[in-house]
Amino acid sequence: MSVFILRSLVEGLKAYYDKLLAFASLAGLLVSLVYLGNMLGNIQDMQRNFDNVIERQRPQHPELAILDEKPLKKMAEMLDSPVTTGEWVRDMFVPETRVWCVDCKRPIPINAKQCPFCLKDQPLDANERYDRDLDHDGMWDGWEVEHGLDPSNPRDAFEDPDGDGFTNAEEFNIEESARTDPKDPNSFPPIEAKLKVMEIKADQFDLKFKGAVKLPDGSVKFQINLKRGEKTYFVRLNEDVRGFKVVKYTNIVVEVQDSSVGRRKEDRSEIVLQRGDKQVPLRLGEEKPWSELVAKLEFSVDRSEYIVKADSVITLKGNEYRVLKIDTDNQSVVLERKS
Repeated sequence: MSVFILRSLVEGLKAYYDKLLAFASLAGLLVSLVYLGNMLGNIQDMQRNFDNVIERQRPQHPELAILDEKPLKKMAEMLDSPVTTGEWVRDMFVPETRVWCVDCKRPIPINAKQCPFCLKDQPLDANERYDRDLDHDGMWDGWEVEHGLDPSNPRDAFEDPDGDGFTNAEEFNIEESARTDPKDPNSFPPIEAKLKVMEIKADQFDLKFKGAVKLPDGSVKFQINLKRGEKTYFVRLNEDVRGFKVVKYTNIVVEVQDSSVGRRKEDRSEIVLQRGDKQVPLRLGEEKPWSELVAKLEFSVDRSEYIVKADSVITLKGNEYRVLKIDTDNQSVVLERKS
């Protein structure tokens, strides 16, 4: 009985096999369509959520700083020209002498001028320093070699090979950027440095106004004496007397009471002398208690001497200097170089 039923079932399946297969295929396709439709809805929801998240985002740095290209360029230069440490000259298993880099502290060859790791320049050996002074003459060895001097001869500090009046040491011992060429006679430090104040004293004013005479042409000639009377000068307006110019004359006559003759006229005329921006009024017959400072300067290049007062002008090696001030407290003279 059971065998008959099983046989009938198999024959039935054979008769409807193609229909069952078609039904199963359609059912699978339907399930797939339902699944894809559901997934499509989920994808759209995920996209909307993603768009919402993006819209809510705000930049952390609204203004972006300008990109510094220096590190990139530096790395490119390192790739084009890598730092080398030289050829290995030691035997196998014999280590090379190394020192620490002054910056990154990594071991580098002892003679390396630059660290191959951080590119930091390494300090020079004492014997290679430009500012070494082997002979202790106050001049750097590098500067001496640069200008043809002997860095092992201390006596050359006192020599003047170009004859400009300045020793090698004097041409070196000024501000570094202003140092001059010890082999060039036209290259030297400020020439006023060779001036030395020898003496400063007060020069008593020794002029005395003694009289005025009106000449036929209407002009006036003035008699000016030295206080001690050893010399007399006759000058007109705008003429010089001992470095002063007569710049003004005022004729003043007043009446005074005299016990012996009663009232009489007295001449109190006045002239004004000027030197530079200083004016000295002189009244007829009166002595002026005025003095000015006088300085004695020595120019050590040729041992020449100059006697100067305020506003005096002296010439040194073709350059003119005006005396601005003579200072007794500091025993100094202030000069201004004229352009």
